[in-house]
Amino acid sequence: KFDGKTQMNASYIFNLDWLPQTDLLYDSRVVGFITHVGLNSFTETFLAGVPIVSIPLFADQLHNAKRATALRTGIMVRKTEITEENLSSALEKILYDER
Repeated sequence: KFDGKTQMNASYIFNLDWLPQTDLLYDSRVVGFITHVGLNSFTETFLAGVPIVSIPLFADQLHNAKRATALRTGIMVRKTEITEENLSSALEKILYDER
């Protein structure tokens, strides 16, 4: 469980109890979004035009992650394959590769 404490003290990291996801996604400073890709998250992120790193966990999320990949709006990282290298690679792809 996240207790609200972080080890980093960077000016670009904000700890908030809650934030409307659409407000975040439509902020011009957001250049990518890491999500479980539930249907609402997938739809909101797709409509906002924000690239997705999807980490599907259950239910419809695998389908949504595959759809984001097929639409060239995201990269999927399976939860069993999460490593610093894999996440870094996925972020680089959504941020720098031509789509």
